[in-house]
Amino acid sequence: MLPPALARASHRASTGRTFAHFFKRNLSKGACSLLLLGCLETAETRGRQVEVEADDGLTMCAGTLEHMDRFVERFAEEIGLPLTDEPWIEFRWMTPEHYARRNPCGGMPACAVVRTVYASEMPHEHELVHSAASDLGLAHPFFIEGLAMAFEGGTRDAEPTDDEPEADGEIEPAPRVLAALRDRSLWLPGEYYFLAGAFTRYLIDRFGLRLHLEFYRRTWYADPYRALAREFRAVFGATLEEVVGDFEAERADCHYSAYRFKLLECEAPEVAWDGDRLARNFSLDCDDAAAIGAAGVSVRTVHALEVAEAGRFRLELRDDAAVQVTIGSCGGCERPALARLYAGEVQELELPAGRYFMRAETDASEPVTFGVVMERIGE
Repeated sequence: MLPPALARASHRASTGRTFAHFFKRNLSKGACSLLLLGCLETAETRGRQVEVEADDGLTMCAGTLEHMDRFVERFAEEIGLPLTDEPWIEFRWMTPEHYARRNPCGGMPACAVVRTVYASEMPHEHELVHSAASDLGLAHPFFIEGLAMAFEGGTRDAEPTDDEPEADGEIEPAPRVLAALRDRSLWLPGEYYFLAGAFTRYLIDRFGLRLHLEFYRRTWYADPYRALAREFRAVFGATLEEVVGDFEAERADCHYSAYRFKLLECEAPEVAWDGDRLARNFSLDCDDAAAIGAAGVSVRTVHALEVAEAGRFRLELRDDAAVQVTIGSCGGCERPALARLYAGEVQELELPAGRYFMRAETDASEPVTFGVVMERIGE
């Protein structure tokens, strides 16, 4: 989310780097900045791409900063963004109480002010996308949020998202793209976020990332619909109405966990198994080098696994009630398999051949151990 103060700034009068200079000068070391209106003890940790300034008492898990660095590097590689030789994104990690009292986000749960992220959650990849993409310019809010939704990490996968079908297989009618683009709000209303991500992914799949980013750069935060439609046709060679019609016909049943890119999840360390049965114990320990998050809030690890031959599988999570495991497809809308496992629960799932990620998370403050059993069901 971009805060209202930035939304009202003039993109045409200044580049992203000029904005970055202004806000870094005025908001740097945010605990004592003009907007935060007060001082608080903080601790700084520098990574390759991200510098974290955390309120006193907040401690990252051992692998969190490395994950943030890798996420920014991987996203920058994907969109062709050159990196600097020092940290260029500042992440202000605040306690929920401090954030509620003194943040510049205009009531939003987190925001990015160009290259500075303000959040009470860690590592918040959605805002890292906003910060990294700030050099592309201040685009229309539908496409700003669409880019972040399409590339963010999978924290939303743990629970059904607003765009998923109900248990009975029915899905609520989705908001319409053209209505969202004609909305003149200063920032994108929340009901359009999933739609923006889905449409962004569709444009990238259909026209390629290079053309999508060219269109992204040619839009402006306050562009009226007519200007968006003109630039859309100039870049993509098709009318906005035609492409929206195709999207709504072809992708109406493709929801968040299928359309989002899984840049790091699907490049995670791979679990070895024989393709028929996996039975293995895992641990979640905030002190482990692979652990991401903060102890007692959310600690997670991610592994990848390969299904060599399609089939039906029985999935079970054993041992600890404090753990949830999500198994998701590394494919897109053509292969949207997803399972959410809780302790003692058994599920059956049809898995096409391909790569999958396995994400485990807990809010326990102490290390936990759990077991995962995945076995092929015979014909």
